[in-house]
Amino acid sequence: MADRIVVMNEARIQQIADPLTIATKPATELVARFMGDNNIIRGKVAERDGDRLIVEDERQVRASVRAPAAGLAVGEPAMVSIRAAAVQLDGDISRSLGLNSAECEIVFVEFLGDLVKLHLLAGGDRLLAKVPAERYPSLRGREGETIRISWKEEDVQLLDA
Repeated sequence: MADRIVVMNEARIQQIADPLTIATKPATELVARFMGDNNIIRGKVAERDGDRLIVEDERQVRASVRAPAAGLAVGEPAMVSIRAAAVQLDGDISRSLGLNSAECEIVFVEFLGDLVKLHLLAGGDRLLAKVPAERYPSLRGREGETIRISWKEEDVQLLDA
């Protein structure tokens, strides 16, 4: 295995980095999709406080991200990526939704042996969550139900346009 990876598209370099960085901090949407199971949220910068941006999509999914080098202003389009493995299931959906969370419908529960992949729908956005296999008995047969998911700010990556 390489200790440095170059991801290219149409003879243009998208990102050069070590495997961990490519997997956890993709620079572009193409790299995020290439690495698989990344949730992409497209929206606009709703708020900016120093190096912290709040990106909100049209369905009110709000993600906060630290972006010290980003010159994005409020109202400008922005895109973030959240790895499916970083998404956590929250038990209490009655809590008000805030930053870094979404209320989702379970579309499909996919048992993969060592983990469970949840195919979710938040408004019209498809999202993925990967949880440990021991959660399968409590998730099996729950398609159509509503759950709440969340993620940590450090797991959100601002993507280049």
